[in-house]
Amino acid sequence: MNEKSLDAIRKAIKFKYDGHIGKLLSIPNAHLQKVVPNQGIPSDDILKGFNRDSGKELQRYGEELLNEISRIIEKLKPTDFSETDKISIMEMVKEHCKPELYLKRYEIMLKSIERKLFSYGGKVNWVENIISLNKALCESYARNGTNRIKSRIENELDCLLEGYRSQTETSKSKVAETNDYFELKPNFYGLGINLNAIFAKIFGKKKT
Repeated sequence: MNEKSLDAIRKAIKFKYDGHIGKLLSIPNAHLQKVVPNQGIPSDDILKGFNRDSGKELQRYGEELLNEISRIIEKLKPTDFSETDKISIMEMVKEHCKPELYLKRYEIMLKSIERKLFSYGGKVNWVENIISLNKALCESYARNGTNRIKSRIENELDCLLEGYRSQTETSKSKVAETNDYFELKPNFYGLGINLNAIFAKIFGKKKT
């Protein structure tokens, strides 16, 4: 793969990642609307909803990454995509698909709830098991979700790589087979037909 194609994939991943971050930043707003003055805070409902929406956004992001990378690679010639290219692409994916991002977003969500309630003159009395349970759920979707994205993209690259290898081998085999049908001869054109090779192909043995 040439540097131009790799750079196109690099830019595509960065573009999708920036869009993903923007969507993650917008998720808390709807849930923070549930924090109102002089009322109890449905913290479990807020955090579960936040985790659910963040998990869905992570899944959407993974689908977009997979589709965009596949789209660019499928435009290449079979001989232009190699194992080295696959390794380079996976390094880009891993750099933009880390579970720590989502764990940090969860902690920020907790702080956002506290700040909003504080602006009303109140204070959050967190129930520890609610915080722990929802943090565990966040860790689960963050680690499983990012691992699933990386595995799916790597599997897709392996399939494309294997398909390109098969195409290349088939093409080489066709060329070799065609060459068997012709042989150099000291005639006017310098090229003759090798009947033995053709009969061997058709009947499985040479004609004598």
